[in-house]
Amino acid sequence: MLTSTVIRLRARGSGLLPRAMGEFGHAAFLAIVRQVAPDLSQALHDAGARLPYSVSPLYGGRLTGRGVQVQPDRTYWMRFTILDPGLYAVFSRYFADSSAPDVAITLGGVPFAVEELTSSAKLDPWAGYTTFAKLASSAACEPVVALQFWSLTAFSLGHGPGAAARYGILPDPVLVFDSLLRRWNRFADAPLADPNEWRQWLAEHVVVSAHRIRSESWQFRQHPQVGFVGDCTYQVVGGSAAQVRQLNALADFAFYAGVGMKTAMGMGQCRRVGRSASV
Repeated sequence: MLTSTVIRLRARGSGLLPRAMGEFGHAAFLAIVRQVAPDLSQALHDAGARLPYSVSPLYGGRLTGRGVQVQPDRTYWMRFTILDPGLYAVFSRYFADSSAPDVAITLGGVPFAVEELTSSAKLDPWAGYTTFAKLASSAACEPVVALQFWSLTAFSLGHGPGAAARYGILPDPVLVFDSLLRRWNRFADAPLADPNEWRQWLAEHVVVSAHRIRSESWQFRQHPQVGFVGDCTYQVVGGSAAQVRQLNALADFAFYAGVGMKTAMGMGQCRRVGRSASV
């Protein structure tokens, strides 16, 4: 099962969190898992970039030039998406545990009380649940797909001469949908498509037909990260109906998987525009 859980939080203190506060959200997620399954939390910590979950930034705070201002007794929210049913069972067990009546999480030293959480799209548009099988079987055959990149998005392109890190900072169709396919193939029971053939098909048949994006930069602890946010529409030019449905399935999957790099640290929050992700 794929899940997106929205958590509403009430601040118990004040503070200034950096805009790139996903590192704190990631730490909070691992702390939740550690309370129920310490070995699993350590395994996730050591797993590197291929993680079966994503963590959003904190929303609802006043954004300043220095970061997100948090004030006591104000309500905020964030979301955790999980691609593995076993991990979701651990995550949900923490909140269902009757021995923890006063559930709280800490973000960057600021304590928050958990007021409400939901995985129902009927209660929150950023919540939902589905399965890989449902996404594949219900995929439309629409040649136009629109995505909304809600938080900073970028792609790691490895290292160039002199070991300098290289990044893709535009919503190129190959980068976006190759990122989604690799995540699908890693966590689904069966691959959706062959990666090499998929990249070639994307390069030949999918173009950007419209966009409204802007460049942004987040300051992580050790380095700034440049990327983009905004809306982008993709058009399929030619190709079989089966491949168009695969593209549509991945567009729906973006709601749960996130796109690009550092999705466990707030980056790559994404959703399809014009079609529900809970199918």
